[in-house]
Amino acid sequence: MSILNASLITPAQSNAQAILTNIQSIKATIFGVLRDSLPRLNQGTLDVLGTNSASLFAELEALITYATARLTANGDTEVLAELSAITAQIPSVTVHEDGTVTIN
Repeated sequence: MSILNASLITPAQSNAQAILTNIQSIKATIFGVLRDSLPRLNQGTLDVLGTNSASLFAELEALITYATARLTANGDTEVLAELSAITAQIPSVTVHEDGTVTIN
């Protein structure tokens, strides 16, 4: 097929495709962050983070809440099950007032 016969896409179509691609990339990044970060959550890591540990858990919880809501809204049960398997790795913790976290 020559370039003269190729169907041209409009700027609006290109923008729409870029937005969809970006959203897919964001979803992949969220899963990548969770997959990579959760196995690293051990007491030694939390001790190094010190008073920043509580904010780490808050950020992870926000990512999980967002992803769960979107997957549920989209009826994406397969990926929701994958997310559940990932989040099952989160240990039970105690968050202290000073922002430190102890794994129970």
